[in-house]
Amino acid sequence: MLPNPSSKVLVLGTITLMVLLQMFIFISNLDYETSSREETTLSKLGQHYPFLENSTTINYISSEIQVMFFLRGVPPGRGRSALAQAIVDTFSQNSVFCCSSQTTSVDVSDQNCLQEVEINCKKHIRVIVVDHADNPSKDLKKYFSMAHQYNYTTVVVQPNTTVREDGGNVLQVRESNEVLQTPKMLYPLFYGWFLGYNISLDVQRHRKTLYDECLQQSKFVEIFNKFALPGSPHNSSGGLDFGRYFSLTGLLTGPTLLHCTSFFSNYGNRTGSKQYATSSAVKQNTGGAYNLSIIGFLITPQTFGARLRLTKDELALWGVDNSKEADKTHTESNVGSRSWVKTNKVITARTSDTLNVDKPVSCPKGWRPQEFSPTCGPGSRAHLTLGLGVNISAVQTGIDLNLIIQQELLARDKPKDIPTLQLAGGIARCYGEGNWAIYLEKPLKVGALFSGWN
Repeated sequence: MLPNPSSKVLVLGTITLMVLLQMFIFISNLDYETSSREETTLSKLGQHYPFLENSTTINYISSEIQVMFFLRGVPPGRGRSALAQAIVDTFSQNSVFCCSSQTTSVDVSDQNCLQEVEINCKKHIRVIVVDHADNPSKDLKKYFSMAHQYNYTTVVVQPNTTVREDGGNVLQVRESNEVLQTPKMLYPLFYGWFLGYNISLDVQRHRKTLYDECLQQSKFVEIFNKFALPGSPHNSSGGLDFGRYFSLTGLLTGPTLLHCTSFFSNYGNRTGSKQYATSSAVKQNTGGAYNLSIIGFLITPQTFGARLRLTKDELALWGVDNSKEADKTHTESNVGSRSWVKTNKVITARTSDTLNVDKPVSCPKGWRPQEFSPTCGPGSRAHLTLGLGVNISAVQTGIDLNLIIQQELLARDKPKDIPTLQLAGGIARCYGEGNWAIYLEKPLKVGALFSGWN
């Protein structure tokens, strides 16, 4: 008796389903084994990242800042995919993995990857992970430029490596003798703490409120007019245009996102860059969130800045005071170009070695913080640049803050009549030459992410 056709179809269908099921199980096991190997390798590499482990950092990135992660130096199959997936899973509500090295063709990856990144930037995806970052630094500039254009903070994820004599890196796998070759370490232009978009706007709004309040007091306006920079904008009536006096237009880092520089490395060309970048504090905290404390503001003819007081943990990342050799590009071209500088001894020191950009104002013996002398010594130059006068470089803000700290110490030792204004949230004092310091009644706390600017 021959089986009927329907029975044949049933048998064939059953066999087909069994084959497909076996294939699915095989592929699933293969993927699991690959993932398991990568996770094991990642663990053996001994890598720990604050954006995966620290709840404060995770919450800050999830709510306050856009971040573009670049995976660099972790070879594919050695934990790279596991790391990328861990980042995406951590910020699963608003994250995306772009340019996977396992799925992208080499010959078209760069063009496709850049397009994929921009599509997600336009969608304002909060966390973008880019797996196409082992190229030379010059090839990554277009990615960094795009990140800055869309107000993303960049974090280059590089494993803890040993630097070879030829400038390359090697990565030692723990619990084995295996040595992996990794791309040359990527140094940024500078390291620092970066504020998110909305927090930056909040700080600028606070700055404007204080500035407007100062402009309502005739003493401030009188002194400001006296020491205003030549070439400053004027209004239609011929008077100084206070609203357009300070600007961040043309600033290298852009006019919106604020930051505090912790170390200027000049892409690794600055003395001390290797030591700073490979220090345990920097390696363990890159991509970590901090709660910076703004204790006051400074308004000078050159700059408008926010004054910071660094904590012990933040001082561990502060490298500005530790460089033994000032970088010529960083100091001379930006500071020494001032042709109008007055002949006053303290002011002239800005273009000499007397007041070096990298040298903190030392605290006198027995110094203790006071209302009108809140900081000195290491880290006291920490600041956010909020506005610049005409033809003034951002480096000037730190120099102006150093000058004010010096004047605070002089006024502390030799009390004298100092022009003082009572403000709604603090006190403003003028230390000569139009240099005002504003002391807040209560510090402002602002979240920021520690990373490098490429």
